[in-house]
Amino acid sequence: MPSIRRVVHRGLDELLMGAATLLPMHPPKVQMGPLTAHAEHPAGGVPDTHALAIPLPTRRTRLTFDSPVRGLPPPNDRVHLHVYPPRGHSRGVVVFAPFWLIPRPWVLAPWVRLVQSLSMHAMVYVPPDHMERTRPGWWSGERLLSFDFPYMERMLQLTAAELRAVSQGLAVHHKPVFLVGMSLGGLYAAMAALAGAPVNGLVLLTPAADMQPPMEKSRLGRHYRRRVEKRGDAIPAAAELRELGIPYRAHSFERPLPAERIFLAHGVHDGVVPLGVATGLARRWRVPLHIYPSGHMSLLFLERDLQRDVKSFLAACLAGAPASHRTARQGRRAARVRGGGVVQAVKAVAGGLRGAAGGRGAGLRGTGKAR
Repeated sequence: MPSIRRVVHRGLDELLMGAATLLPMHPPKVQMGPLTAHAEHPAGGVPDTHALAIPLPTRRTRLTFDSPVRGLPPPNDRVHLHVYPPRGHSRGVVVFAPFWLIPRPWVLAPWVRLVQSLSMHAMVYVPPDHMERTRPGWWSGERLLSFDFPYMERMLQLTAAELRAVSQGLAVHHKPVFLVGMSLGGLYAAMAALAGAPVNGLVLLTPAADMQPPMEKSRLGRHYRRRVEKRGDAIPAAAELRELGIPYRAHSFERPLPAERIFLAHGVHDGVVPLGVATGLARRWRVPLHIYPSGHMSLLFLERDLQRDVKSFLAACLAGAPASHRTARQGRRAARVRGGGVVQAVKAVAGGLRGAAGGRGAGLRGTGKAR
């Protein structure tokens, strides 16, 4: 019988995906290829780009640049960064690669405040086909994921190239730069790091490092497939989809940074991206996987331990000692051990004092308890 916690967290994921199915959809025609990525080159030929010249504003603002990848149709030909500076001196920059379908940057307000509390700039990168880059008549993120595989591949490569160009532009300020990828944004961030983004740390939260399970098994994925089939398009067989998805699977990725510079987290009750996706990535990269009793969206926005742990990880990286990072759960466990040791010591001393004061009687009571 499923636990109440699992039902609640899976139910929240189902509710949010159910709400997305109520939006009008415009599924593009199924296109299978040609593709450029392959298992030995998982980033799939990320285009070469120049670094973007990015200032570090002292006021909240939105920065807009021409995309470093040329030839894109509007509105994807412009890169947007929503910037949230800290009060006073900035110690570094955290660039957020957000989840699929993010409607507005304010959704990440709790994470922005977390970064600002560390005296760092927070920047929210706008992926292709999202927010300001959404085509008229579509909703944020709708066009990005579909069964038009060549288009989807180009957009994934575009996100990796742009995040690399953003990181390169920020690195000239000689401050640490971190990438935080959420859900599908975790795939963007991992691809950017694999493509050479100069970052000091990588945080992947419930990363969609394998997109096939969400497209096959999630409520939104099933609804999308039905819409495509209703129009008369044939959905590729599962074996063909697996072959197409191999380059973007966890087992195809090399680790882009030292293990102590990577924080990987997932929710055990995730109803969108199965836990096995993150497990495969952790095994491939040989990094710890931090598992929380949460679902997909509840991990990102309701799991206080995760926010504390990410803050601790970023602080340890800023201090130059990422290996010293310890999660909130590890800290509580250590505190219990330390507390238990103190309690036992106090009991031993108290028992000895009682024995010294009470002579044989005290000793007999102790023996009796031992029995």
